[in-house]
Amino acid sequence: MNPLKSAGGFLIMGEEEKRELARLKRLASEVAAKIHDVVEETLWSDYKLPRAPL
Repeated sequence: MNPLKSAGGFLIMGEEEKRELARLKRLASEVAAKIHDVVEETLWSDYKLPRAPL
């Protein structure tokens, strides 16, 4: 059974689905941050690019 219900083109989620979606978004953000850090460090160390000003 699909926990998402359509209401005029919008999806209605229960609290449990909202919590799961928030958890998955946090996980995706953490993974993206780790990938970003690896790429950034690789570029700085391999190509000696100047760091962007803060």
